Amino acid sequence: PSAIAGKVAATFGGNAFQQFHLALMKAYFTDNRTISDRAVILDIAESCNIDRTEFDHRLSTRGAEFHKLVFEEMADGVELGVHAAPTVVLNGVLPVPGVQNLDTYRRMIERMLAERR
Repeated sequence: PSAIAGKVAATFGGNAFQQFHLALMKAYFTDNRTISDRAVILDIAESCNIDRTEFDHRLSTRGAEFHKLVFEEMADGVELGVHAAPTVVLNGVLPVPGVQNLDTYRRMIERMLAERR
């Protein structure tokens, strides 16, 4: 439900998706809220200055469309070898699963650049 809600948030343009995504992560990881609960999702949207009623309407009317899109994207990820969230794909071939610190990404990118020279 939260991934589908993210697609809905993106339909509001501007930086609505980014604000919604950050608020969703805070709700889950910091506030221990159930982000699969529709009321929680609507609360989060409203906290991001997204019209709650319109968000709920779009979720109701376009939810099936976004559900299909989310599952297609998940299938594409699995095809690329993605089995964890987050996963960063470097250079189109190197999946880096799980949360990594910034130094890890820097070392990997530096190594890839050095191999190109």
